Amino acid sequence: RLVTNELAKSRAKHPANSEALAKDLLVSSNALIQINDLEGADPLLREALQIYETIDKDSWLALYSKGKLGELLRLQKNFVDAERVLKETVDEMFERRKEADDAKRKQYNEINRNLFYVYSQTDQKEKIEEWKKRRGDWYRK
Repeated sequence: RLVTNELAKSRAKHPANSEALAKDLLVSSNALIQINDLEGADPLLREALQIYETIDKDSWLALYSKGKLGELLRLQKNFVDAERVLKETVDEMFERRKEADDAKRKQYNEINRNLFYVYSQTDQKEKIEEWKKRRGDWYRK
């Protein structure tokens, strides 16, 4: 209920399709994921992603939101789509690692960890080994 109230305030305060609204949607969806309200988180996260992609589809926030969608899909046990979305996101984040500050590195690690969880949950041993080999490459810019 708190999330609903805060989002209502945000929608009243910020223009539709604004970055400020997208940020509040992303924060709210993360809060709902934390309490395992995946059904409530889904439309908020998708709306945030849509806004970020409309503003600048190449922004890090759009990329991070896409990764969070991958996490949500994993939690919903939609492993095929989760793997696709997470792999695309991790690969793109990896390519852009030179621009990453500490906060972005933390986000990369979060999304990358979710990809590992998909591989583990679907018993993809070869992909787990590939993942282990690549995880240290982030720091070898």
